[in-house]
Amino acid sequence: MLTQCCLICSCRPLQSCNREKKKWQKVKLADLQIDQLTGMKKHANLTRAEIKTLPDNNTHMFILPSKEDINTQLTDKHRTVNEIIKELEVRTRLEFAKRHLKDSQTMRNKIIWSVGNQY
Repeated sequence: MLTQCCLICSCRPLQSCNREKKKWQKVKLADLQIDQLTGMKKHANLTRAEIKTLPDNNTHMFILPSKEDINTQLTDKHRTVNEIIKELEVRTRLEFAKRHLKDSQTMRNKIIWSVGNQY
């Protein structure tokens, strides 16, 4: 028996439908990870801005490393987050392209099959 999802995503058996659901879950997970990493970038930028406003001879107890060390760490974090985001976006686009190609092939086959059965 086909579920409503099977009718929407035009997959045949339930196993195929589950594979489609897993693919979309991976895409959604990647989107959530990208959102989380973007938040980390914003936090690092805000921290950098706050550190820049402090005077150079800062003697606050809660800031042990120098401003240069903090700035270097934030720059490294920013670079790492950008690389991870880029990788996730490429992987997500590839997954979407594969799914779109498979859907297109399925629709093409259905059209060919329906035209072939008319004659």
